[in-house]
Amino acid sequence: MPAGPPARRRTELLWVLATALVASVVAIVDLKLWRMDPNVPIFDPKGDASYYMATIKGVVEHGWFWHNPDLGAPFGQANYDFPAPFGDLVHYLIVLPIGLVLSDHVLVFNAFFLLGFPLIAVVAYAVMRDLGADRPAALVCGVLFAFLPYHMLRNQSHLFLTSYYAIPLAVWLAVSLAEGRTLFDRAAKRRTLLAVGVCLVAGAASNYYAIFALCVLLFIVPIAAIARRSRCVALQGTIVIALVGASFALAHSPAIVHPMIHGENEAVAQRGAGESELFGLKLAYMVIPRPEHRIGALARRGERYFAVTPLRSEGFGSSLGLAATFGLVAALVVLLSTGIAGATASLRRRRIAAAGAVALIAFVVGTIGGVSTLIAFELSPQVRAWNRLSLVIAFAALLALALLLTALGDRLRARGRPAWAAVAITALVGTLGILDQTSPRDAPAYDAIAAAWKVDDDFAQMMQDRFPAGTQVLQLPYMSYPEHGSVLGVGDYDLFKGYLHSKGLKWTYGAVEGRPTDWLAQHQGLAPEQLAAAAAAAGFGAVYVDRAGYGDGGAAVTGALAALAGPGNSGISADQRLQFFDLRPAGARLARQTTPAERSQIRNALLYPVVVGFGAGVSYQEMAGPTSYRWAAADARLTLENPLEGSRIARFSAELYGGGPTRSTVKLTLPDGSSRSVTVDPAGKNLTLPLRLKEGRSELRLQTTGPAAPNPAGNVRDLRLRLQGVRMDYGPLAAPRLARYVAAATP
Repeated sequence: MPAGPPARRRTELLWVLATALVASVVAIVDLKLWRMDPNVPIFDPKGDASYYMATIKGVVEHGWFWHNPDLGAPFGQANYDFPAPFGDLVHYLIVLPIGLVLSDHVLVFNAFFLLGFPLIAVVAYAVMRDLGADRPAALVCGVLFAFLPYHMLRNQSHLFLTSYYAIPLAVWLAVSLAEGRTLFDRAAKRRTLLAVGVCLVAGAASNYYAIFALCVLLFIVPIAAIARRSRCVALQGTIVIALVGASFALAHSPAIVHPMIHGENEAVAQRGAGESELFGLKLAYMVIPRPEHRIGALARRGERYFAVTPLRSEGFGSSLGLAATFGLVAALVVLLSTGIAGATASLRRRRIAAAGAVALIAFVVGTIGGVSTLIAFELSPQVRAWNRLSLVIAFAALLALALLLTALGDRLRARGRPAWAAVAITALVGTLGILDQTSPRDAPAYDAIAAAWKVDDDFAQMMQDRFPAGTQVLQLPYMSYPEHGSVLGVGDYDLFKGYLHSKGLKWTYGAVEGRPTDWLAQHQGLAPEQLAAAAAAAGFGAVYVDRAGYGDGGAAVTGALAALAGPGNSGISADQRLQFFDLRPAGARLARQTTPAERSQIRNALLYPVVVGFGAGVSYQEMAGPTSYRWAAADARLTLENPLEGSRIARFSAELYGGGPTRSTVKLTLPDGSSRSVTVDPAGKNLTLPLRLKEGRSELRLQTTGPAAPNPAGNVRDLRLRLQGVRMDYGPLAAPRLARYVAAATP
């Protein structure tokens, strides 16, 4: 007697739990999790991993990612200019309850990563079941999707990108529309609510995955509507696209509103159109085995390809594995032989064809020189890593494989074969697929990671024991946030180390570049002891130095700071990389020899500098060795943001170089409306201008008459005037006064 609906639901729930269990067991075995310390990150927390852990720590301790009072001292960090976290809204909604239970950011960081394996597998299982796969095939292919090389190669370094549970939901929407299914129906409220929920998650569980979903839908909906001659498909598809887009926009609404009030910040997360090809999708990466493959001959194929390809993109993170590659080929064959509508084909065959259409569309969009390049050049270059569309292709391919395994099972049973035969074949495919997609090198070096973590942890504890909660810590060398890149041995986001290992201290790193709160960026011309003395006058209690950021290992910087701080006022990490200096004694000595009004002037000049912005006519920053510069067109404008109330006097300095071998004339229109002209010789000119600046934003205009520099091939910029060493100087921080402050603060 057939089982009733409650029995079917119980059976389905057991299979869902089995899928989660299998994915968890595979993760335990592949990563050798019995070796991990849950209080230490599973993988080396460098680069983007530090960024993700810092945002999670902010959510755990302060409730959300918009503001963090412990970063960007003394003002706190405001994250509105960086679009990345807003697209991860659903991820943060998952982080919140985990944080309430575990309360420690490292535990939450690890738990979120490990939860990703069963979560992805279960969502993939549910989608495949809804689209007609039998339970064993859905379980196996769902687990295979959770263990793509993409997941293992990115690991915690791209924590939220490896939680790609939104991809099966996006493919479900596309395949459902392609087959002509009704997703929104007043008579089927449960189905309608499910479809709406899927759209909302697809639009707010990663910027990349939301954009990928919209790209696929924008192609599949009109194709399916035309193929089926169906207004219903067109209408339903329009609703789906609108809901996904609305979810994406709603998640980003704070970041959209903020620049309307505070002005655009062009210093953050800027992308070049050419990056879409640098990080584009490559078929070779998808089908050639990864160099970490457990079979030596296959690993060597990957190594050979990686050695010769001139475009390395993001490496083998887009590898599909053999199982998904087979599914992709099968899906494309069915698509080409059946067509997307396939009026005479079975529903299963039409779904395989739809999966093939989704994969083909994703490839055409993401491939180097494909639609993604047109998007970057004609619309926006902000989405650059189109190789990540491999996830859409992989799921479509595994969906096709699950449906083929289901069809094989049906055929075997129709021929009188026992039911276990199909299950055995499916299990064999899953076992071989997991062995192919994973590698013995997936497991991290737990002991080495734990040892390095303990060194940083002990150092931070040393600081925490010495300084009371609320102490403001000046961090050197300066690195802008976000996406600065490396400074010698200091990697991007490495300056989060102190914050990640402590609680209650206030750190300068994390102030968003291009905003007035990024005050430290404006004082890079000051010697470290001058900067530290001014910081002590402004209320800072400590200096933190990452010695790896200096060519001499930090010897000169730490020597100068040690002289200022005095004997016994320093601490260093066991690996000799990190060092702190207690500024409180220096601050006390300085306070005895300066007036409160004088210290207030120092504080205002230090913490409220004029922010120089590069507006119309000024191009991106370039480097000539260690020297940074920008090109200005014949008519260029610099913005000067004065965050202090009332007007102030500041001195603008820059080195000017003409574009050609003859003299240039530069007309300068000052913020007060007056103008003056300067002649720039081929050898360059050092320009110094005292400026009276009103509160808020004003403008310095440079109009250059003279020859332009020759352009590289294909470059259309007007290279009329080269700007170097642009800075603002202030009376209270002038060299003679700073020398007096340093002398007063030094024992």
